[in-house]
Amino acid sequence: MINAYKDVIPVHREIKAFFLTIAGLVILFSFFYKQQDLFSKKNRLGCTMQYMGRRTLDVYLIHHFLLPRNLTIVTVFKDHPMPVLEFAASSALAILIIALCLLVSNVIRLSPFLAHWLFGVKKAS
Repeated sequence: MINAYKDVIPVHREIKAFFLTIAGLVILFSFFYKQQDLFSKKNRLGCTMQYMGRRTLDVYLIHHFLLPRNLTIVTVFKDHPMPVLEFAASSALAILIIALCLLVSNVIRLSPFLAHWLFGVKKAS
């Protein structure tokens, strides 16, 4: 409402940004609360998201080496903006990089020494 009535109600930019941020957080938490069954262990998406959440550090450490260095395709989207195609290409690239990171992480975790020193995995006693 603050955004819709910005001309009628004189509101400072900081106050408007604060209320819009709070509204965004409420919408975000409401979505996840309403769809909590979708992210549970009973669902395939939930299992996948929980697995990726447990391996977040691995993805953060490894993704730097898997990012393409020469992204010349990005200039195509600057010259001819196509949001749907750009979203699809970015999503496909992100999913590919995350999958490769998880694969490399599993290979590294085969060595207890490397798993301990790179990812902080506790050694089996």
